[in-house]
Amino acid sequence: MGFFSFLKTSEKAVDTASNVIDAGVKGIDALFFTNEEKSQASMKVTQLWIKMQEAMANENSAKSITRRYLAFGFCGEHIFLGLLMVGVWPWFPKYAAYILEFIKTQSTIILAIVIFYFGYWGVQQIIDKIKK
Repeated sequence: MGFFSFLKTSEKAVDTASNVIDAGVKGIDALFFTNEEKSQASMKVTQLWIKMQEAMANENSAKSITRRYLAFGFCGEHIFLGLLMVGVWPWFPKYAAYILEFIKTQSTIILAIVIFYFGYWGVQQIIDKIKK
Protein backbone atom coordinates (compact mmCIF):
# COMPACT_ATOMS: atom_id res chain seq x y z
CA MET A 1 0.00 0.00 0.00
CA GLY A 2 2.82 2.44 0.80
CA PHE A 3 4.42 1.76 -2.56
CA PHE A 4 1.42 3.05 -4.61
CA SER A 5 0.42 5.83 -2.19
CA PHE A 6 1.64 8.48 -4.61
CA LEU A 7 -1.26 7.62 -6.93
CA LYS A 8 -3.84 8.45 -4.28
CA THR A 9 -5.20 12.03 -4.26
CA SER A 10 -5.31 13.81 -0.95
CA GLU A 11 -7.33 16.86 0.10
CA LYS A 12 -4.12 18.85 0.44
CA ALA A 13 -3.18 18.14 -3.19
CA VAL A 14 -6.64 19.19 -4.38
CA ASP A 15 -6.44 22.42 -2.33
CA THR A 16 -2.96 23.13 -3.69
CA ALA A 17 -4.13 22.59 -7.27
CA SER A 18 -7.15 24.82 -6.64
CA ASN A 19 -4.90 27.55 -5.22
CA VAL A 20 -2.58 27.31 -8.24
CA ILE A 21 -5.54 27.63 -10.61
CA ASP A 22 -6.93 30.61 -8.67
CA ALA A 23 -3.54 32.29 -8.72
CA GLY A 24 -3.28 31.70 -12.47
CA VAL A 25 -6.71 33.21 -13.10
CA LYS A 26 -5.88 36.24 -10.94
CA GLY A 27 -2.56 36.63 -12.77
CA ILE A 28 -4.26 36.57 -16.17
CA ASP A 29 -6.88 39.06 -14.94
CA ALA A 30 -4.13 41.34 -13.64
CA LEU A 31 -2.56 41.47 -17.12
CA PHE A 32 -5.51 43.44 -18.45
CA PHE A 33 -6.14 46.86 -16.85
CA THR A 34 -9.69 47.88 -17.76
CA ASN A 35 -10.83 51.48 -18.04
CA GLU A 36 -12.85 51.11 -14.84
CA GLU A 37 -9.81 49.81 -12.95
CA LYS A 38 -7.72 52.65 -14.39
CA SER A 39 -10.22 55.26 -13.23
CA GLN A 40 -10.44 53.70 -9.75
CA ALA A 41 -6.65 53.59 -9.43
CA SER A 42 -6.36 57.17 -10.67
CA MET A 43 -9.01 58.32 -8.21
CA LYS A 44 -7.24 56.57 -5.32
CA VAL A 45 -3.88 58.10 -6.27
CA THR A 46 -5.46 61.56 -6.48
CA GLN A 47 -7.15 61.14 -3.09
CA LEU A 48 -3.89 60.02 -1.48
CA TRP A 49 -2.00 62.93 -3.06
CA ILE A 50 -4.57 65.46 -1.82
CA LYS A 51 -4.52 63.88 1.66
CA MET A 52 -0.72 64.15 1.75
CA GLN A 53 -0.83 67.76 0.59
CA GLU A 54 -3.45 68.61 3.23
CA ALA A 55 -1.21 67.13 5.90
CA MET A 56 1.73 69.20 4.69
CA ALA A 57 -0.18 72.43 3.96
CA ASN A 58 -0.31 73.80 7.48
CA GLU A 59 3.12 72.58 8.44
CA ASN A 60 5.51 75.32 9.57
CA SER A 61 8.34 73.18 10.84
CA ALA A 62 11.96 73.70 9.89
CA LYS A 63 11.60 70.94 7.32
CA SER A 64 8.66 72.70 5.69
CA ILE A 65 10.47 76.03 5.57
CA THR A 66 13.55 74.38 4.09
CA ARG A 67 11.38 72.66 1.49
CA ARG A 68 9.82 76.02 0.61
CA TYR A 69 13.22 77.70 0.17
CA LEU A 70 14.46 74.84 -2.00
CA ALA A 71 11.36 74.90 -4.20
CA PHE A 72 11.55 78.66 -4.72
CA GLY A 73 15.31 78.44 -5.26
CA PHE A 74 15.14 75.76 -7.93
CA CYS A 75 12.21 77.38 -9.72
CA GLY A 76 13.84 80.82 -9.49
CA GLU A 77 17.07 79.46 -10.93
CA HIS A 78 15.16 77.87 -13.79
CA ILE A 79 13.39 81.14 -14.59
CA PHE A 80 16.68 83.07 -14.28
CA LEU A 81 18.42 80.70 -16.72
CA GLY A 82 15.56 81.09 -19.18
CA LEU A 83 15.79 84.86 -19.04
CA LEU A 84 19.58 84.71 -19.28
CA MET A 85 19.33 82.51 -22.34
CA VAL A 86 17.00 84.96 -24.05
CA GLY A 87 19.25 87.88 -23.04
CA VAL A 88 22.50 86.44 -24.40
CA TRP A 89 21.05 84.86 -27.54
CA PRO A 90 21.71 87.78 -29.94
CA TRP A 91 25.38 88.14 -28.93
CA PHE A 92 26.40 84.63 -27.82
CA PRO A 93 24.25 81.99 -29.53
CA LYS A 94 26.60 79.14 -28.48
CA TYR A 95 26.26 80.04 -24.81
CA ALA A 96 22.51 80.41 -25.20
CA ALA A 97 22.32 76.94 -26.79
CA TYR A 98 24.37 75.53 -23.88
CA ILE A 99 22.02 77.17 -21.36
CA LEU A 100 19.01 75.78 -23.25
CA GLU A 101 20.45 72.25 -23.09
CA PHE A 102 21.01 72.66 -19.36
CA ILE A 103 17.43 73.87 -18.92
CA LYS A 104 16.18 70.82 -20.84
CA THR A 105 18.06 68.45 -18.53
CA GLN A 106 16.57 70.14 -15.47
CA SER A 107 13.00 70.48 -16.76
CA THR A 108 11.75 67.11 -15.43
CA ILE A 109 13.08 67.84 -11.96
CA ILE A 110 11.60 71.34 -11.97
CA LEU A 111 8.24 69.99 -13.16
CA ALA A 112 8.24 67.45 -10.31
CA ILE A 113 9.02 70.22 -7.80
CA VAL A 114 6.26 72.44 -9.17
CA ILE A 115 3.68 69.65 -9.10
CA PHE A 116 4.69 68.39 -5.67
CA TYR A 117 5.07 71.71 -3.90
CA PHE A 118 2.78 74.13 -5.73
CA GLY A 119 0.23 71.63 -7.06
CA TYR A 120 -1.92 71.53 -3.94
CA TRP A 121 -2.40 75.29 -3.99
CA GLY A 122 -3.44 75.15 -7.66
CA VAL A 123 -5.87 72.29 -7.08
CA GLN A 124 -7.38 74.16 -4.11
CA GLN A 125 -7.86 77.29 -6.25
CA ILE A 126 -9.68 75.25 -8.90
CA ILE A 127 -11.86 73.51 -6.30
CA ASP A 128 -12.74 76.86 -4.66
CA LYS A 129 -13.77 78.34 -8.04
CA ILE A 130 -15.93 75.28 -8.81
CA LYS A 131 -17.67 75.55 -5.43
CA LYS A 132 -18.59 79.21 -6.06
